[in-house]
Amino acid sequence: LVLFRIPYVGWVFRIAAFVFGFGALLVCMWLEIK
Repeated sequence: LVLFRIPYVGWVFRIAAFVFGFGALLVCMWLEIK
């Protein structure tokens, strides 16, 4: 993809993926505790 050649867009995508993954992990933990 051409977007990945731009450092800023690449970092935004990495941060978004990290936040989404971390949020999913918290939801899974919350459901198990509940």
